[in-house]
Amino acid sequence: MVSRYQSKVYNAELTLNLEVLHRQILLCKIKLLVRYAKNYPKEAPVIEIAEHERLPEEEIEKMEEIIEKEINSHLKRKAPVVFDLCQSLMEVINAFAEPRKKYIFKVDMN
Repeated sequence: MVSRYQSKVYNAELTLNLEVLHRQILLCKIKLLVRYAKNYPKEAPVIEIAEHERLPEEEIEKMEEIIEKEINSHLKRKAPVVFDLCQSLMEVINAFAEPRKKYIFKVDMN
């Protein structure tokens, strides 16, 4: 994803951490790196998952698909994407974390 944007000039860079905790235990975490294009939101930002913890590859791939879909959808409308994307990704990682919460709860009960 980055390679097709490497020649562009970026005005700003933002790092976002999204994490799910349950009883102070980290269930999963992603770190997004956002590079805003000069003409954002008319031009798509580059958004990549820079780091992740406790997420299997299939969940990372699902989030990368969501990122791509959100960018394309917002680009068609020339609308800002970052806030909506973070909300979508938080919903997804919360759904991914839900079975882990149940497992921790069962462990806590023993």
